Amino acid sequence: MVDSLEILGSIFVGDILNIFLFGGLAVQFFTYLIHSYERDFALVKTVVIIIMLLETAQSILLLYDAFLLFCLRWGIEAALVGTRLRWLSIPVLGSLISFLVQVFYAWRIWTFTRRNLVVALILALSLTTLGAGLAVGLSTGIHNIPISQLDTTFKPAAVWLTGTAVTDCLITTLLVRTLAHSRREIRASPIDGPVDGPKTSHILTRVIRINLETGLASALFAVVSLILFLIMPQSPWHLIPASILSKLSGSCLFVVLNSRSRMTKSHYSSHSTPHPDVYVTGITHSRGSGSMHWASTSISAGTTALDELTMEMAHIDRTSSIGYKKDATRFPSPV
Repeated sequence: MVDSLEILGSIFVGDILNIFLFGGLAVQFFTYLIHSYERDFALVKTVVIIIMLLETAQSILLLYDAFLLFCLRWGIEAALVGTRLRWLSIPVLGSLISFLVQVFYAWRIWTFTRRNLVVALILALSLTTLGAGLAVGLSTGIHNIPISQLDTTFKPAAVWLTGTAVTDCLITTLLVRTLAHSRREIRASPIDGPVDGPKTSHILTRVIRINLETGLASALFAVVSLILFLIMPQSPWHLIPASILSKLSGSCLFVVLNSRSRMTKSHYSSHSTPHPDVYVTGITHSRGSGSMHWASTSISAGTTALDELTMEMAHIDRTSSIGYKKDATRFPSPV
C-alpha cells in the first residue's frame, strides 16, 4: 500500500521542478524569438512554437491539479484517488513533446549524414515511444487508475520510458560521433581562406559539447525514471523525473538552437568579414561513411564545415534543404 505522503511528496516535487524548468524554457524561447526566429526555416519556427504551446499547456494542467490537491481539496483523502488530469499532462503531452524533439534531431542527423537506415531507426523508436506514452495516458484516464496502482500499466509504461532513454542516447551518440568525425577531417585538411582551421575546429568542439551535455541531461532523467519504475513499480517516485522529461527535451532543443547566434557572432567577430548573412556551397555527403566532405572546387574547407556542419550556427538557404548561396566576393574560392 502506497502511503499518501509519498503520493503528495512525489507530486509536489515533480510540479515544482516542472514549473522551475518552464521558467528557463520561456527564457530560451524568447531568446530564440529575438535572435533566430526571422532567419530560420518555416518548419523549424513551426516546431518551436508548437513545442512551446504544448509545454505551456502541460504546466498549466499540472498547476491546476496541484491547486486542487493542495488547496481546494487539502486533507480530503478521496482527492488522492485517480490521477485527475495527470494522465494527459505527463504521458500524453510529455511523449508528444519528446516525439517532436526527437523527429527534429532525426532531421538534423539525416541532413548531416544522409544515412536513411539510421534515421529510420530513430523514427521507429520515436513512434514506438509515442504510442506507448499515449497508451499509458489514455488507459489511465479512461479507467481512472489511481496513482497507487500505476503498476497496472507496467508494460506500456516500461516501453515508454525505455524508448525515451534509448532514443535520446542514440541521438546524442550519433550527433557527437558525426561532429567529431568532421572535426578530425577539418584538422587533417589544408585550410586557406578567411576562416582558419583551428578556429573552426574550436567551434565544432563547442557544438559537440553542447549536443553532448544537452542530450545526456535528457537521457539521464529518462534512465532514472525507468530505473525507479522498474525497481518500485507501485511507488510514485518515478513521477518526479517523468514530470520533467518533456521540459528537459524542449529546453535542450532551444539551447542548441540559440547557440547558433552566440557562436556565429563569436566566430565572425574575429575576422574582417561582415556579419554572416552569407551562405556557402560545396558540401557533399558520403553515404557509406555517414560523414560530410567538402569539395575542393568550393570555398575553404573551414568555412564550408562551419556553415553546413552546425546548421545551428549558419542560416540555411530557404531555396534548398541542403543548398547554399555562394558569395564569392566575401569568401573567394581557393581555386
